Amino acid sequence: MLQRDRILVARGCFGTWLKSMKNRHLAAVAISGSTVALVGISTPWATWERSWLGGYFSGDISAWELMLDSRPIISTYHAFYWVALVGALMCFVAGMGAVASPRARVLWASVILGAIAVILGSLWGFFIVEVESVVPHYAGYGYGLFLTFAGGAASLVAGALGRRRLPVSSL
Repeated sequence: MLQRDRILVARGCFGTWLKSMKNRHLAAVAISGSTVALVGISTPWATWERSWLGGYFSGDISAWELMLDSRPIISTYHAFYWVALVGALMCFVAGMGAVASPRARVLWASVILGAIAVILGSLWGFFIVEVESVVPHYAGYGYGLFLTFAGGAASLVAGALGRRRLPVSSL
């Protein structure tokens, strides 16, 4: 076998491998983004400080704790973290399906819808934490809120690119 033939065979193998990848790498990004969003839901979304009767109290609260109502520090706007949780789970499951079947448009649409739900839930969380910041009670943003938003944004980009790269004839 000539050197030129070996190079062509190697290029052919790499090209075949690259074609077989299709959109699986984008599905992996969607899964990673939804995992970051799920981690963000279980980490602090809000930090709070309160002075009462000469004492000073502070702490943090995650969306998971708010869902379980274990420490009701933030008022009764209970839908935003459920929206983010359902969106992250939807994005994770659809991303796993997109790894198995990267040409399925329904799965990529589900990744996009789940990512939009995560982003809307986290933006709603930013608004609620801002509204709850009143004297003598101060609430600030926790890092979990930023993680949730970043995970939703990464999944949205991966879902949009994955859907865009499909041929028109695929369903």
